[in-house]
Formats: sequence, C-alpha cells, structure tokens
Amino acid sequence: MAKTKYSPDEIAMQMIDIVEHEMVLMWLDDKEIKTLLNEDVEFLKTIVSAVMLERHYWMKFMEVGEA
Repeated sequence: MAKTKYSPDEIAMQMIDIVEHEMVLMWLDDKEIKTLLNEDVEFLKTIVSAVMLERHYWMKFMEVGEA
C-alpha cells in the first residue's frame, strides 16, 4: 500500500467535505433537489441520518426533531 502524507481521518474529512459541497450544489438547483426528495428514498434516508447524527451542529441552524 502506498504511503500518503494524510492520515485516514484527514482523508475521511476531505471526502465528507467533497460530498457536502456536492450536496449544497444540488440544493441550489431547485428542480434537481425536489426530484431527489420525491423519488429517491435512499437519498432522503441518507440526509435524515446525517442530520440526526450531527444534530448538535444542525440545531444551530434549524429545528431538528424525532418526528
């Protein structure tokens, strides 16, 4: 296995940043995000799971509950 200058944690955080950036771009495209939310159950489950996992962070910006 090739050595890298980044730790696995740093690589994971970089990957999360990339995914988060891509998701923000999707939210900016009203048509795409509405289609995904209405038709892609796995995408919706992923979003809800991520928000619940980091609810202490997201509660600063919106109401997060168990409903």
